[in-house]
Amino acid sequence: MFFLMLWNTFLVFSDGVAQFAFGFCSVMLTSTVLGLFTMVLFKPRSWCVYCPMGTMTQLICRARNRGDIIRSY
Repeated sequence: MFFLMLWNTFLVFSDGVAQFAFGFCSVMLTSTVLGLFTMVLFKPRSWCVYCPMGTMTQLICRARNRGDIIRSY
């Protein structure tokens, strides 16, 4: 089991594409677990805090609203 773990670690670090894929999957898995955990404990829409698309959408909406506030003066 330990040697299998070492071998997988070697394969991940020897290939840049595999390393990117591993990092991407780790981020997605972490955000999914955190989102599901807080969704059960707090409220169903708490997933949007951890979802990368929700975060980007929130940043875009804030930037647009800030522009609307500046233009209204």
